[in-house]
Formats: sequence, structure tokens, C-alpha cells
Amino acid sequence: MLFDKKYFLYLLAILYSFSCSNPLPLSNLFPDGTDKRNINSENPTYSGLQVGNSVPDLTFFNTDGTTETLSNILRLRKGVVIYFTMWCPLCETHMDYIRFNIKPGYPDIEFYLMDYVSATITGAQDNQTATGYTDFQAALDKNFTLTDLFYGTMGTTIVIDKKSVIKMNEDFKNGQRLSNVLAAIP
Repeated sequence: MLFDKKYFLYLLAILYSFSCSNPLPLSNLFPDGTDKRNINSENPTYSGLQVGNSVPDLTFFNTDGTTETLSNILRLRKGVVIYFTMWCPLCETHMDYIRFNIKPGYPDIEFYLMDYVSATITGAQDNQTATGYTDFQAALDKNFTLTDLFYGTMGTTIVIDKKSVIKMNEDFKNGQRLSNVLAAIP
């Protein structure tokens, strides 16, 4: 038992030394639910499009090999939800919540899983299949176009209404905000 404590203290000392002599950022271990992205509304080029901004017509590179434009989706639907995924366990928790608790209540909204980590359509399709989300539309963010446009990262959730206006651009938390935003779309 004494050996275990010494080993732990030694490991802690090593980790501390790699933190550039600054205290470990323990606050990052206890998230408070706020969006940590550095959003700069005065310079959207560097912070992504935000709520109220119009979205240019985008092309989605779907995992089934087809392409789809935002304008065509919005011609057929009242809006679109884009969830940025890395296919990790946390993303799966969010996607499961969306799948079972939100998506069924909004059949006139298109839900997209945006893969921004796979390098190819085949890689994105393999991840989609391996994690069991073949009942969702999924697309690859080629060249990080959407990631840059929305300042997207793991868990970023975007809602765009029929007029191509962003109604939500924030990190997924518990689904309540997403539900409220979708309920307000006419």
C-alpha cells in the first residue's frame, strides 16, 4: 500500500512538471456547462457564424456517397440540426439523447451528424456504422469547411431554420436548449 502512494505521488510530480511549472488546470475537470469556445461576435470570421446570422448555401458530403445542399434540405424541411461528432463515447451519449428524446418529436426537421475527424467518406461511413447511427443522416466535413464556418468542435450543435438563419450555435449540454429552440421554429 505504501508503494502505491509513493508511485501515485511520483506520477503526480511528473505530471506537474509537464504543466510548464503552472498548476494543473483542475478547473477543466469540473465543467460548469458554459460554452468554452472563444466566441467573438465583432469578428465572426474567426469565431464562426452565430445566432441570427444567415448561412450561405452549403454542400453536405453524405456518408452514402451523395451530396446535398442546405437550400435543398430547407426546401423540404422546416430546419436542420447539425451535431459535430468525433464518434467518441461522449458524442454517442449526446447522439443517443437526440435520437431517442428529440428527433422523434420533430419529423419535419433534418438531423445531421457532422464527422469532422475522418479523412474520407469511407472512414466517416465506417465510424457511423460501427457506432450504430445508420438511422441518421451523416456527412463528412471535407476540408473543415463547416467546422470553420460555425467554429464547430466536439458536441457543437447548430440549428438553422427554413430561412437559413442560425437559431442555435453552442455546445450540447443536456438537450433542453435544443428542444426549446426547435419548439420555437414555426
